[in-house]
Amino acid sequence: MSVPLSNMLIKEKTQFFLLALGIKILMYCFLYLGLVKENNPYLVGLNYAYKDFGSYIGPPANLVNDGTYYEFNEKGKLYAYKTPGTLPLYGPMYYFLGEFKAQNLLILTQILLEGIAAYLLIIIADYLFRNKRINWLVLILNGISAYVSYYTIQTTSECLTTSFLIFAIYFLIRFYQNYSFRDLFWCGFFAAWAYFMRPVSILIFLPILIVIYYTARKHGFSLINFTKAALVVSVTFIVSESAWIYRNYKLLGEFVPVDQSQKQFGSPSMQAMFKLITSWGGNNQAWIEKGEAHWFFQYPYNEAVTQNEMSFHCFPKHVLKTIPADSLNEIKSNFLVINGKKLDSALTPISNQIISKCNYFTAKYKSDHFVRYHFTSRLRVLTLFLFPKQTFNLTYHQPDMLSKLIRLFFLAHYYFILLIFIVGLVFLRPDFISRNLLLFIISLILLYSVVMRLSENRYLVTVFPLITMFSCYTLNQLLSKFKKVE
Repeated sequence: MSVPLSNMLIKEKTQFFLLALGIKILMYCFLYLGLVKENNPYLVGLNYAYKDFGSYIGPPANLVNDGTYYEFNEKGKLYAYKTPGTLPLYGPMYYFLGEFKAQNLLILTQILLEGIAAYLLIIIADYLFRNKRINWLVLILNGISAYVSYYTIQTTSECLTTSFLIFAIYFLIRFYQNYSFRDLFWCGFFAAWAYFMRPVSILIFLPILIVIYYTARKHGFSLINFTKAALVVSVTFIVSESAWIYRNYKLLGEFVPVDQSQKQFGSPSMQAMFKLITSWGGNNQAWIEKGEAHWFFQYPYNEAVTQNEMSFHCFPKHVLKTIPADSLNEIKSNFLVINGKKLDSALTPISNQIISKCNYFTAKYKSDHFVRYHFTSRLRVLTLFLFPKQTFNLTYHQPDMLSKLIRLFFLAHYYFILLIFIVGLVFLRPDFISRNLLLFIISLILLYSVVMRLSENRYLVTVFPLITMFSCYTLNQLLSKFKKVE
């Protein structure tokens, strides 16, 4: 048995599937044309080979070529830099097709999986809300989200993680309805795969276990049945994670259950500087103009840098009272000397000085501003995480009016969905499944922003289709009320 559909969706399910897939294909083509329009140098076939794409497809290629899974960068070989989520797909593609064709095939696979996920999201919405207009709203508003589809044109983790999470939720609902352990296995399979694509996705197991417990109670709860169900849903994760831990211990001689991306990202001095910035809830994204990290990365003798950019306008006034401007300039100047260079006997003392000063002022800020450090700063990061102040890094980068309007439209779409979702949290009366999905969404948001102090907005991508689905419910409620008033 599958998820029970409403009469409307039973009659039109083929139409919805073709439309969902077709819209995603059109979105890919539209964003791809933006790259062609500007002759983007990072365009390699169908793949937008930008930023850290190599850390996801490089290790599987290295495994095929050298027999070992590793990422190679300026630090040398990193054997556990990323979890091997792309390996089951890209590894065979690369082995049989080579690099160029494998990247193209992976992009096509992502488009197909995103289209299937978009269709399954409509099925989930149909099950939860039983409303034709909501189904159509989900189809359209999720379909035209460039915030999500932007990552379909890249071989990074966002697209596949998003699709696998929706697959897991779909099979979870099937289990909830049918008490089928086969559905539960596939739920755990895709949840585990989402974890290996992006480890924070392990939070999906929280609502999964709650649903398993509740479902087991409906069918005559016993500890044996619950344990059996928990093992079925987690067997893929347990086997894969055990193999990953064993492999890492054998290679590295240490316990690495997830990966070392946080530990090995950037230099120790950069990590200390980012920790200082986030102590007051600053923006640690170096590419975001007018943010604190951007200020540290601006070269003081670059003529392209304006005097305003060299000022301390991006720092809150109370920070400048705790950290003297001279000290900030000293940290910045030293960092620009060593940034991007391999540390030698001459540069290592400079790096150590940066780390020492950053750690000192982080501790001083924590001591002088206890409430701000522990509470206000986290709320500030949460705000940065949810509400970016500039248009997304879409493919239409050019300064012409059409490109600006395209970026503005997609930014408006993002804010519209997010604000409707927040309004819905106040008025929504969720059922059991909806409550658990909302628990997953909110937990992930809080983990990234409040706990880990990460302000990068792209980490919200993996749950944005779910946010869109709930926003469509709230929007339908508002439209219904306005219709009644008329």
